[in-house]
Amino acid sequence: MPLMLLLFLAGCSSKNDDEESEVFSTTLNMMNEDNGKTLFESTGYYIDNAGNFTSEYGYWCIVDAGNTSLSNTKWQADLENRVRTAAVQYNHSYHFFRNADLIEFPSGTFAVPLETDFYKLRVEEPIKENGVTKGAVVKFVKSKVSSRTLPAKGSVIGSMVNTAGSKIEIPVPKGAEYCEGEKIKSIGNIFDIQINDGKLIIKPNYWSDGSSRREEFDLYIRQGSICTKVLFYVVS
Repeated sequence: MPLMLLLFLAGCSSKNDDEESEVFSTTLNMMNEDNGKTLFESTGYYIDNAGNFTSEYGYWCIVDAGNTSLSNTKWQADLENRVRTAAVQYNHSYHFFRNADLIEFPSGTFAVPLETDFYKLRVEEPIKENGVTKGAVVKFVKSKVSSRTLPAKGSVIGSMVNTAGSKIEIPVPKGAEYCEGEKIKSIGNIFDIQINDGKLIIKPNYWSDGSSRREEFDLYIRQGSICTKVLFYVVS
């Protein structure tokens, strides 16, 4: 099973839809399963004989990105529309995410954390021989999830004392949702956490084992299909 045929690095610099300045993409001849079965990087995706992106392993998913360019940084993939298989369309873009990276929130909405690696791929044209389609020429970039409105990954949002009246309060974007980190979930109902009027508010439900210490906790904040992990401290 041959690996990808990497052709050349090419700059994409059209500026028409919320783009960064120039990004550099890799051009790939992606042959279908009867003509070499080129696998797309570590995703395990290839083009089957029916003209679909199909997963070899099932560890990744696809979101249709329509006509967005590879340099578009504002368009946000809707993970509710993720699929395992998608038809190969020319002059069309797709985003590829690893399933294990996705976080499910209490609402049932999935989000991908800041700084997570993912792929953007754009199908350029078919590869044909004697009128038979044998694959597609694609361009792709490996990107990291980013946001201009969420706190940076690993940000410390505050510290509070484990007593009545203590709290941590920070502004959050419109429509934000939170998800408890594993430590909070494992301990139980130790915090009153709410989002009200554009603010995330954390209050301690008093708990103590008699010791004095400074303890770290984490939670996720989501806006749309992007989330970030933030930290806070409680002093007992």
